[in-house]
Amino acid sequence: MSADSSHDIVGKLQALSSRVALDTRDWERGVTGLATHLSAAEAAELAGVLTTSSEDRDLQYSVFYLLHIYYRRTRDINSIGSMMVTFAETFSNYPTFAHLNSMYLRQFDSIEKIERALEEARIAIDRCPSHAGILNNFAEIVAVMGEEELPLPLDTIDEALGSITRAITNGQGYPKFFATKARLLAIKGEYTDARRLIRQAISAEDPTEFDYALRVGDYQAHMLEILVRKFSHELGEEIIHAREEVEGHRTKVDESLMNQQKSVETALNGAQTSNIQFLGFFAALLSFVVGSTQILSHESSSVAEHLIIVLGGVMLLVLLTFTSVLRSGSNPWPKAYWIGALVALVLIVGGLLY
Repeated sequence: MSADSSHDIVGKLQALSSRVALDTRDWERGVTGLATHLSAAEAAELAGVLTTSSEDRDLQYSVFYLLHIYYRRTRDINSIGSMMVTFAETFSNYPTFAHLNSMYLRQFDSIEKIERALEEARIAIDRCPSHAGILNNFAEIVAVMGEEELPLPLDTIDEALGSITRAITNGQGYPKFFATKARLLAIKGEYTDARRLIRQAISAEDPTEFDYALRVGDYQAHMLEILVRKFSHELGEEIIHAREEVEGHRTKVDESLMNQQKSVETALNGAQTSNIQFLGFFAALLSFVVGSTQILSHESSSVAEHLIIVLGGVMLLVLLTFTSVLRSGSNPWPKAYWIGALVALVLIVGGLLY
C-alpha cells in the first residue's frame, strides 16, 4: 500500500470524526464502511499508524476502532487481543471502549469470557444508551447464551428484547437487528414471529453488497436453528405426554396387580384357615374316639358315660377356642359359636354332676 493510500484512509477518519461524535452509531457505521474495504496490506500499515499517532488521541482511537472491526471480520483474534492489552489503559475512558472489549471477549467459547462480555456490554449501554450497535451487541450475547443453554439471570431475555427493540428503532431497520430479535423470540418459544423476522432481515439486505451472500447464509442458518428448536420443543412435549400416559397406565397396572395379589393372598389365607379348621376338627374327633375307647375299656358303664360326656364337652370347647384363634381381625364371635360354647359347658357340667 502506498503512503498516499494510508493518508487517504486517515484523512477519511479525521473527516468522519469532525462531522460525527465518536460515541454514535453513525460514526461506527462510517468506520465499518472503511473497514469493509480494507486490504491486509492497508491494515498492516494502519497498525503502524496506531503506534505513531499518539499526538491526536481521537485519531488514534479511530484507527484502533477501524482495526478492531477489520480483525473481527478476518477472525484474527490474536491481533485484537494484542491491541486490547496494549491500549486498554489508553482508551478505557472512551465511551465505546467497553463495547469493543465486549465484542472481543465474546469471540471465545469460555463461559467466563462470555459472562465478562455480557458485563462489558451492560457498561457500554450505560455509557451510550441510544447506540444501536451497542444495544444489539448486548442482545446478541444474551441470544448466544440462551441458545447454548448457559445460566442467565431472571428476566435477562426480556431485557435483551427491550434493548434490541430500541436498537431497531434507533438503527433505522438495520437487517442484522431483526435476526437478533428473532433469535431471542425463538428462545422464548415464539417461533412464528421469529421466522417472520428472519425473512424480514433477508429482505432488508442489499444484494449489491459484496458480503450479501455471507449475511444471507447466516440468516438462513439462524432460520434452521429456529426450526430445529421448534421441532425439538414439540417433540419434547410429545415425549412428556407419552411418558405421562405410560406412567398413568403403569400406575393402573400396578394397582390392578396389587389388588389381584391381595385377592389371591386373601383366598390362600382363607383356604389355609379352612384346612387348619378341618384338621382341628378331625384331631378333636379322633381324640374323642380314642379317649372314649380308653374310658370304656377301663371304667364301668355308668362312670364311662359321664366321662365321655365330659370329654365331648371339653373337645367341643377346645375346637371352638381353636377356631376363634384362627379368625382374622377383631370381629365378635358369631351366634353359632356362643351356642356351641353353651352346649360344651352344659355337657361338661352335666357329665360331672350327673
